[in-house]
Parts: sequence; structure tokens; C-alpha cells
Amino acid sequence: MNVRPSLKLSWSDGQFGKFLTISGWNESDLDWLRLKTQVEIREYLAVFPTQTIDGLDERTTLQPIPGTFHMDQESVRFEPLFPFLKDTSYSLIVYEETGDNLNRPFESYDIQSLPNNLEPSCEIVSIYPTANQIPVNQLKFYVHFSEPMAEGNSSQSITLQRTDTGEHLSNVFLHEPELWDHEHKRLTIFLDPARIKRGLQGNVQSGYPLVQGTAIVFTVNENFLDAHGAKLKSSQETTYKVGPLERRLVEIKNWQYHYPSIDSLEPITVEFDRPLDHALIQRCICIKDNSGHEVQGYSQAGSEERSWQFFPQIPWSIGQYTIIVEDILEDLAGNSIKRVFDRDLLDDQSVHDIPVTSHSFFPKSQKQKPVFPVVT
Repeated sequence: MNVRPSLKLSWSDGQFGKFLTISGWNESDLDWLRLKTQVEIREYLAVFPTQTIDGLDERTTLQPIPGTFHMDQESVRFEPLFPFLKDTSYSLIVYEETGDNLNRPFESYDIQSLPNNLEPSCEIVSIYPTANQIPVNQLKFYVHFSEPMAEGNSSQSITLQRTDTGEHLSNVFLHEPELWDHEHKRLTIFLDPARIKRGLQGNVQSGYPLVQGTAIVFTVNENFLDAHGAKLKSSQETTYKVGPLERRLVEIKNWQYHYPSIDSLEPITVEFDRPLDHALIQRCICIKDNSGHEVQGYSQAGSEERSWQFFPQIPWSIGQYTIIVEDILEDLAGNSIKRVFDRDLLDDQSVHDIPVTSHSFFPKSQKQKPVFPVVT
């Protein structure tokens, strides 16, 4: 591969943030790169913050920015694993193809820092759970954003703080890898499971991340960057009381059911015995008719994720319906239908019998309208 002094670097917008476009290649260079694997490409191309390569020579070894090189029709695209930083210049290093890996000549190409004049447009839509009180062995939180977000910001932008002492709780989250939905609009934040599950060293040495009887503030600050590199419109915080441990299985026999009427579009309402996991409520409960077909309609979680309602597209008919619950449905502490999450690893408390995961019902008959005597 020949080094090309005509290479030009420019910023481009991607679905999840800025990427680097490298143009000016000869067709033979691009054909040569297309034959290479990502591992092989990174032997010849690397991106660094410019300040880290000042004084760099052929014998210096530095860790480049992690990311992926893609071959486009007339250019090479570099997508970083984490967003590029503002107010930071970057350089592309192109190594010559030689047999000596310890003394390889290279050329560098620079690009100025990202523009820092983006107006905030993204907002925090919601933070879950919405319950005022969470168990001391709380497992996770969800943050919903109005637009796709960039990765790599959660560790600097999400904090927990005790309200009684003002202490910021450190090393309580698992930030890597960040867990996003496919749209990059919902982030799942886990508290360290090693400090929640009894018998693991994290729990033995440090105890639970939260303290029962105190209150905490969960904060997402405005420095969280969206996919275009802009900050959020504003910060948002939610205060929770920290209550007792939750170590019970999720058992649908403990739920209350309110049935709809025949020939109506009334919802069926299911009241849980405790708050459940918001995201799992949406995906783990459905209704099937007497033929085994899933009933079409829409559902929603109720206040504090303590209930679920399903609204059918067409009126309920005479016959039996069945509520189907997947056994991975969890409460706030990660307990499911099949096992308790916060359990002593030396004591197997998982369910060996087949758990109950369905509940059948018949819609109610419409009440007869009262008949009033005719006055003449």
C-alpha cells in the first residue's frame, strides 16, 4: 500500500454520532483494503488524538482509538466505538507496507476538532422505575431519550447520591458495555450484580450498593451527548426511598384480575403484588384466544409499574381467553417466575417444578339494563 499525500479528512454524520471520512484514495488502494480483515486494516490505518502523537516516531507504540474502518465507493469511513470528543484534534496514521513491523515509516493527516455549536434538541423522556420506593437490592434503571444517543457517556453523566449525607455513590454501576435498544433511545443501567447476589465477593466485601432506610437521587446530567454530539436540553433527577429487601419469586397467582365485558372494547386489567420491571412488562405478557391465536391490541403499564392493561382491537367475544406470561418477567430486584436473583449461591432456590405462567378467563356478560314501569 502506497502512502497518499492527497488524503483528506472530514467529519460526517452517522446514525449514532460523528464519523471520520477519509477521501483521496487511489482505486488500487481501496481495492487492496477491501481484501483485508479489520485486524489487518488496523495494521496500516489508525486514528489518534493529535496531541498523543506529538513526537511520535516509527519505534513508538501507542493504543489507537478503538473503532471500525469501512470501505465506501470512493472513501474510507472510520466509526469510533465511543464518540469523538469536542475541542480535540485528531490524526490519521497511515503506515507503509514493509516487512519490518518495529520500524515502519508512516504519514499522518490531521483534522480540526468537531464544531461545538450544536444546539441541544434531545430530552429525557422518562426514567424507570417510577415507583417512589425501590428495594435495597434494586437491580437496574432505564433511561428513555427522545432521540438516538451516542455511546460512552453514561459513566460520566449518570450518578447516584445519598440525600442524607450528600455522598456520591461510586463504583455502583456497570457501565461497560452500555446496553442500548436498537434505536439507541433506551439505556439500561445495571447496579453491580456482584454486590447484589449473596455469596459473590462484591457482596461479601462491600455489601449492597444502596442502604435501606435512606433516600437516593438518580441523576442524568445534560452533558450526556446525543448521536450528533450535542448535549441534552436539561438534566433530570429522580428521588427514591430505599426500602426492604425483595427476595420473593414472581407468582401470578398473587395478582388480581379485572375482566372486561363481552362485546366491549374494555381493557382487561391485571394488578401485580409489587412493582415489576417496566421493559419486561411490555414484552412478557400477551393474551391468546381459545384457538391459540394472539389477540391483537395494545397494552400499557400502570402507575409505578404495579399493573398492566390490554385493550383489544376488536370487541371481546364469548369464550375463553388466556393471559400468557413469559417466565423471564422480573420485579425490580431481578426476581423472576423461575428464580430469586438475590440468593445465596450455595443454596439453590430456583424452581424445579414447572411454574404457572398462564391465567384463563371468560369475559363477563353485559349487565341487563333496568326496566322501568311505564307511567300513563
